[in-house]
Amino acid sequence: MTYLGLSFVAPALGVFPYLLLTSMPASLPLSAFLTLLLVGNVGVLLMIVLMAYSVAYFGALTPDRVIKHSLIHYLLRGPLVGAVVIFTMLAVPKVQQILGLPRDTVLIFAVVGVVVLLQLAINLSKPFIDRIIYRQDREEIAWIQTLDRRLLTTGDLQSFLENTLAALCDLLQVRTGFVAVLAGGQHRLEAHCGERVQVDGFLESRDLTSVAMSIGNREEGNDFAPGNGFWLVPLHSQSSDMRLGVMGVEARGPEPDLTSSEQEVASHLIRRAQEALEDRYLQESVFDTLRRILPDIERLQRWRGATRYAGAPPMQIIADSPVYAPEFQQWVKDALSHYWGGPKLTESPLLGLRIVRSTLQDQGGPPTHALRNVLHEAIERLRPEGERRMMTTDWILYNILEFKFIRGLRVREVANRLAMSESDLYRKQRVAITEIARVLTDLEQDGNPPPPNGDGRSEVVAQENHLDNPL
Repeated sequence: MTYLGLSFVAPALGVFPYLLLTSMPASLPLSAFLTLLLVGNVGVLLMIVLMAYSVAYFGALTPDRVIKHSLIHYLLRGPLVGAVVIFTMLAVPKVQQILGLPRDTVLIFAVVGVVVLLQLAINLSKPFIDRIIYRQDREEIAWIQTLDRRLLTTGDLQSFLENTLAALCDLLQVRTGFVAVLAGGQHRLEAHCGERVQVDGFLESRDLTSVAMSIGNREEGNDFAPGNGFWLVPLHSQSSDMRLGVMGVEARGPEPDLTSSEQEVASHLIRRAQEALEDRYLQESVFDTLRRILPDIERLQRWRGATRYAGAPPMQIIADSPVYAPEFQQWVKDALSHYWGGPKLTESPLLGLRIVRSTLQDQGGPPTHALRNVLHEAIERLRPEGERRMMTTDWILYNILEFKFIRGLRVREVANRLAMSESDLYRKQRVAITEIARVLTDLEQDGNPPPPNGDGRSEVVAQENHLDNPL
């Protein structure tokens, strides 16, 4: 609040001194006046930045370091670059006599050069900027950035394995090879080189699980074993006995006949493939852990970003209610799309709403029944008073929600009934879902369960004849 209070001094500093100087223009040199004007404008600019920095944290659920990082890079890549470009355009002199080139030509090259050089300079200075922003969490952020750069994605793994297979096939002077990884107790083709049809035929004709277990008992794990037109070798973890998959290359003879030099190079390539698969397996374990703790991390961010104001809901509601999640509006849309049943309703995070739990206690039945009642009440709160009209502005949002989700009509049928294009219908549907999310937030904060409405079916049936003949 101190920063915010100081930033409000900017308008006074930017206006008040000049009001005094207008009465004595002759007593102040023009250069001094322009210098004072420049200092005042720079001060106002800094105060505006300080104000933006102060208010950027209000209502945000992301960490302070992320907001600070985004704000600084926005100022560097946006306003700073724009200001330097304007200064360059004003500072370029008349160069027709100096270089013999038109002024517009020099101006274009100067602006493009300034933009490109500034972007390069910002990229080069990014590590130093990050050290200033993350000075307290420098080591942790360095680890996160290193992980981001060195993660082995699925595409990276497939590309690496394909290159390894290509090198192995070139070594053995064959055309086809594959790597099948163990996933869910079954082997799945991860990468191949050569003819895919030949590989698919082999995988369909052989049970690689039993084959891998049989060849895995060989004394030397890097030795190939014959197998129906392919030479096979098991891939296992270097640090444990865990099986990772099977590598196969087209057989150039009935039995593996590698020379000592070929065996040495092949063993090196196989170890590289095993290390890549093991690293990917460990990364999957990290991803699974992150998926499990991500809801807790988001809840902690909501706790951290929840400011206690007078009249605000209790802190427990702020922390745990789904209405404060960034994905709340998408959850509302998903639940409405499966209004009469479906996984997006039965597994909806909206089942955790306090108003839904209260409705479930009062009315009984399955949880989806209570959620459906709450959604129907939210839709009914958007219903205007008076007789229903199909094409008036007041009734558009309610009609879209009632036709599309409660009655389950198709998009084209709803558009025809409401005399609008499908694209316009989608735009207004987004507005309607936003309004439903707002109403659900109000219901959640009020905490009063809606009255029973029989899932809204009674009203649908009662209005059937009127809706079929809207005019």
